[in-house]
Amino acid sequence: MRNCILKVLSLTIICLLPLKAATQQVYTDYRDLDGTLQVGPTEDIKLDRTERGYTLLLPDYQNKPRGLVIAFEGRRITLQNIPEDLLLHPHAFRRGLGVLYVSTGMPADFFFEESRMIFVTDLIQKTFRRYDLPTDELFYTGFSIGGTQALKFTIFCKNNPQKCPFLPDAVAVIDAPLDMTRFWHTTERAEKIDFHPAASGEGYWVSHWLEKNLGGTPDEVPVAYINYSPYTYTAEHVDHLGGNARYLRDIPIRTYAEPDITWKIKHRRQSYY
Repeated sequence: MRNCILKVLSLTIICLLPLKAATQQVYTDYRDLDGTLQVGPTEDIKLDRTERGYTLLLPDYQNKPRGLVIAFEGRRITLQNIPEDLLLHPHAFRRGLGVLYVSTGMPADFFFEESRMIFVTDLIQKTFRRYDLPTDELFYTGFSIGGTQALKFTIFCKNNPQKCPFLPDAVAVIDAPLDMTRFWHTTERAEKIDFHPAASGEGYWVSHWLEKNLGGTPDEVPVAYINYSPYTYTAEHVDHLGGNARYLRDIPIRTYAEPDITWKIKHRRQSYY
């Protein structure tokens, strides 16, 4: 199911333009980040920092790409660690687009802080200048937390054009946490029922990580969760329907989520709702 959705995602974000040949140029620039990040309430719940930087893939023909797909990732991307049938760039190249994978090197980077998005803005800007790339056609994408980053970054650019001039023409994300009020309740429930170690373990640190960065639970600080989330179902005030989703109303957005409800109930004991 995940592979099928990823294939659809790659086609959705870039199947817009005329076809061209699909050979490639690859450029990378990464810096190792030492140490770990404590994400849970105890010191033993921590994640390793990874590599900060980018992988740029450009079509190898005479003319420059007409635009870029920017993919938000939590790790360094190499062509060896992505299954061939899930690669974005062959589809992009045939339509005259390059692909730029960006990583902050920070595990569980939910873009809680504006400084994280300023860093990504600078990284994109330096890459564009270094390789003399056009900024006329930009498309953002990401899987899981990368999708959260893509929409958080889009909202940041929309509201701060003087700080981030890279408003995308369209965004497509897959299995991305968007409503952090709902996400907190989901992870807390997984921790409490403790049915599967992967789900309960993630629930344990994710709920803590949200509380630490947003100042409490959704019941204690509901406005903080609304202000942070790319979308909030419970933000029902007429001026705030959907929370920050109102800033995306004039940008084409497509989101995917894996709807295998039976599997989730059987293997994770998740509620149907």
